[in-house]
Amino acid sequence: MALAPSAVLRLGPGVRLRTIADGTSVLLAPETIIRLNGSAANIMASVNGERSVQQIIDLLAAEYAVPLVQLRAEVNRLLQGFCERGLLLQ
Repeated sequence: MALAPSAVLRLGPGVRLRTIADGTSVLLAPETIIRLNGSAANIMASVNGERSVQQIIDLLAAEYAVPLVQLRAEVNRLLQGFCERGLLLQ
């Protein structure tokens, strides 16, 4: 099930976004550490419990020189995957 553009996401229980000593961004969750690449870290940093998926896409579109269709697909894929794993909640 795809996320609605109006969906507002927040980190799941016990999930934290952190930057470790080497500058890498990670998602910390119970018994889980997920290393994020630069674009995934920017997407996750934009998730604040107030912005909608569309607002996150619009924010990132100003930073990345990629076609909007591609950006929308990549953001949705990442966010949907994290929702399915319980790392993000609506």
